[in-house]
Amino acid sequence: MESLVIFDSCWRRFEERYGQDFRVPREIVWLNGAPGSGKGVNTGHILKTRGLTKHFTISGLLESYPEARRLVDSGEMIPDQMVCDLLLEALLLDEPGLQDDLGFVVDGFPRTATQVDFLKMLYDKLLELHHKYADTPQGIAFPRPSFKVVVLYCDEETSIKRQLQRARVANLHNRRVLDAGAGQFFEERATDTDIDKCRKRYAIFKTHYAATLRLKQFFPFTLIDAMGSLEETRQQITKELRYQSSLDLNAKAYELIRHLPLAKDVVLSARQELVMRLDGYCEASYDLFAELVMRLDGYCEASYELYAEELVMRLDGYCEASYKLYAEVVDRIINDVLPVVRQSGLAGHAEYVTRSPFFSEHPVAIDMLVDVMTDRGFHVCYIREDTAIPEHVDLSTGAVRYSLRPCHKFRISFDARGPRDEMKALEIAARMTESHASLQRDVRISHSVIPEHFMDDRAAEEEEEDTRSRGHTVAGFMGS
Repeated sequence: MESLVIFDSCWRRFEERYGQDFRVPREIVWLNGAPGSGKGVNTGHILKTRGLTKHFTISGLLESYPEARRLVDSGEMIPDQMVCDLLLEALLLDEPGLQDDLGFVVDGFPRTATQVDFLKMLYDKLLELHHKYADTPQGIAFPRPSFKVVVLYCDEETSIKRQLQRARVANLHNRRVLDAGAGQFFEERATDTDIDKCRKRYAIFKTHYAATLRLKQFFPFTLIDAMGSLEETRQQITKELRYQSSLDLNAKAYELIRHLPLAKDVVLSARQELVMRLDGYCEASYDLFAELVMRLDGYCEASYELYAEELVMRLDGYCEASYKLYAEVVDRIINDVLPVVRQSGLAGHAEYVTRSPFFSEHPVAIDMLVDVMTDRGFHVCYIREDTAIPEHVDLSTGAVRYSLRPCHKFRISFDARGPRDEMKALEIAARMTESHASLQRDVRISHSVIPEHFMDDRAAEEEEEDTRSRGHTVAGFMGS
C-alpha cells in the first residue's frame, strides 16, 4: 500500500510539472551488485553489449541534488520518494546530452522493497502509455518498455578485499598526481579505508538482496558471478546479455519475422547441399573431378605466395610512376568508396557504382583502386557495363547511331560477422574459459531467468494487437 502511494504521488508530481512532454527510453538495464563487484568498471561493457550509449548512477543523481546531499551529510536516510522523483526526471525528460531513445543503464536502483515495487509499477505505467498511444502520431515517444535486471555478485571476503584494494590504489594514484602536479584525482571513499565499514556496506547489500531477487518474478533477471577476473566477468556479461529477438523486439515486429530462417540455418542448409553436390561429382565423374582438384591445388599453392609479393610491387610502382593519379584514387576511396562500405558494414559486401569519366580516362586507376582495397583487407571484383545511348537516327534508312556510356562497378566483400555469430563465438570462448577455471575453483553461478509469465504476456499482447488491427479494419470497412 505504501509503495502504491509513493508511486502515485511521484507520478502525479511528474505529470503536473511536465504533462505528456517526455519520451520513454526503449530499454533500461537496472544494474545492482555487491560493493566491489565491479559495477563501475563493467558499465561500459554492458552498454556496448546491449548497444546503448547512456548511463547514470543513483548516487550521482543524489549528489547533484542539494537537499539529498544535505541529508547525506547529516547522516539521515534519503526518502524513497526523493529518489524516485529524481529517477523519473533522469529517465524520461528529453534533455540534450542526457536522454537517449535507445535506453539507459541505471546503476544502483532498486535497493529497497519499496523501490522494487516502484519499478514494477513504473513498467506497468509505461506499458499502459504504450498501448494508449500505439496508433497515434505520439506513439514514437512511447515504445514498448523493456526492463532487464543485472546483478553482479561476489561474496563478503572478496568484496572487502576489493574495497580495501580500491582505497590503496586511489591513495597511491592521488599521491603521484600531487607529486607530479598533473593528472586526475581518483575518488577516495571513506568507507573503503576501514574494514568494519567495508563489512557494514556488504551487510547492507545483503539486507536488501532478498528484495532485489523479487524482480525475478517480473523481468528478465541476470545474475553474474563477479568473483573471477574482469575479463571472465565480461565474458559472462556478453553471454548472458546477448541479443535475443524474442525478448528484444516488440510483439508485432517479432511476429512478422519469426518465421524467417536465421542466417546460421541458411548457411547450414547451403553446406549440406554443397556436400551432396561434391559427393555427386565424385561418383558421376571421378576422373574429371580429381583432375580439377589437382589443378586448383597447384594453382592455389603457387598463387597465394606470389600474389602478396606482386601486390606490394604494384603499389610501390603506382606511387613512383603516377603519384598524383595514385593520390587521387586514394582520395576517391576515402570520399566515395568507404562511405558505401560503411553503410553496408554488417552485410559483408557492398557495391560502388560510378559513371564518372575518371576511370575511362585513366584505366590504370581501376587497378589502383582494386589493389589498394585489397591491401586493406577487402576483396574487390571489377565489372564494366556499357549502356548504348542513341545519338542519331537516319530517317531514310532507319539506322541508329549509338554511343557507349560506361558504368564502372566495384563489388567489394569483406569479413563481417553478424551480432549473433560474434555473440556465439564469445559464448564458446567463455565456456572454454569456464571449463578451464573450474579445475581451480567452483563452477560459476551466473545465469539468466525469464519469468514464466513473461512470454505469456508477449503472446497476450500479440493477440491484443491483432484484435485492435482487426477492429480498425472493420471500422474502416463500415465507414466506407
